[in-house]
Amino acid sequence: MQIIAEERRVIISVGAFAGFGSSAAHSSGISGLWRMETGRVWHEEMQNRAEKEYGVSAQFERPVAGLLKAHGWTFELSGRIDQIITDKNRLELREIKSTRHALPDDPENLKTLYPHYFNQAAIYPLLLEKEPEHAGATLRTKLVFVNIEDGISQSIDLEQPEEVFTAQCA
Repeated sequence: MQIIAEERRVIISVGAFAGFGSSAAHSSGISGLWRMETGRVWHEEMQNRAEKEYGVSAQFERPVAGLLKAHGWTFELSGRIDQIITDKNRLELREIKSTRHALPDDPENLKTLYPHYFNQAAIYPLLLEKEPEHAGATLRTKLVFVNIEDGISQSIDLEQPEEVFTAQCA
């Protein structure tokens, strides 16, 4: 992260920005490496499932970057969208998150437990809609939780990403 105070500009990754103000625990050491590898395996499994179902209409780990403004500051954000499924002029963005938490669960409870995941997923459509090739496209965003112990997944549709972004900037 880089803060350029005199320009009121912040350069930061989407994931790091999403975690601000969150009590998200980040594992380190052997357990952190195991958890990271487990998450990677489930991301790959979810990618395989999407490839089988959507074929060439699916994109994976798609880089995205852009500027968003809030409260007189400019945020230069960059990240990677886990999955984008294209159907004519509609795009479905999917952020995949692996968890040990039992699924399915009440979406409000998941928002309480994982606010940084919801923040991260909400930023991607705001960046993607600024790209000229997506002007006028209908964007839907889903946060997809996958339980690492039993493979059960739960998708949650995200609405009003602008409000989520603005609240995260407060």
